[in-house]
Amino acid sequence: MASSNGLFIPTLLTGAAWGRLVSIGMCHIFPESLEHPGKYALIGAAAQLGGVVRMTISLTVIIMETTGNITFALPLIITLIAAKWTGDYFNEGIYDTLIQLSGVPLLPWEPPPLSHNIYASEVMSHPVVTLKCMENVGHIVELLRLTTYNGFPVVDPPLTDQAEITTYGRIRGMILRSQLIVILKKQDLQRDIGRLGQYHGKYIPERISSLSDNRPNFH
Repeated sequence: MASSNGLFIPTLLTGAAWGRLVSIGMCHIFPESLEHPGKYALIGAAAQLGGVVRMTISLTVIIMETTGNITFALPLIITLIAAKWTGDYFNEGIYDTLIQLSGVPLLPWEPPPLSHNIYASEVMSHPVVTLKCMENVGHIVELLRLTTYNGFPVVDPPLTDQAEITTYGRIRGMILRSQLIVILKKQDLQRDIGRLGQYHGKYIPERISSLSDNRPNFH
């Protein structure tokens, strides 16, 4: 027998069963006051699914369209808001939990409590490893060998002639390590091949004649 092993249908069926069970119990307690037990099953299904996925307005529209009765909009939205608030009090939604288990680097809605008193300069590497708009091949190769960074900001020349650079020019873009490696592999061994030119906000080598049409872009 075919069965749904997803999230929506099993959760809806479980919530509908709980709602129907409550309606049956109320029928025995108040036999004359309960007219439509199916409404309890609908509200139970919405509450169960809303508490699992933590959706409110979109889930209200979905369930309301399945019934074809717009009068259920108000009780459904109240039920889903209550389910979301109750679930948020105890833990996070199932999708947030799956994101954490999968190791996806997704920022939460609120920053960690201790991050309010931390400046960005306290967690960033120093000194900043940058590339100028005009660089030679030897410097780029040495930079790739000595560092493990995945990307390098491309900036204007420093505004000072001192040995220790305290201020940088305007940032022009970002170039990745993989893009630099591809460019170095496809160069023609010319002396001044490391000159970088600006073309519509993207950086491309000026004299790399062997690059194909799918050359990497510098973002």
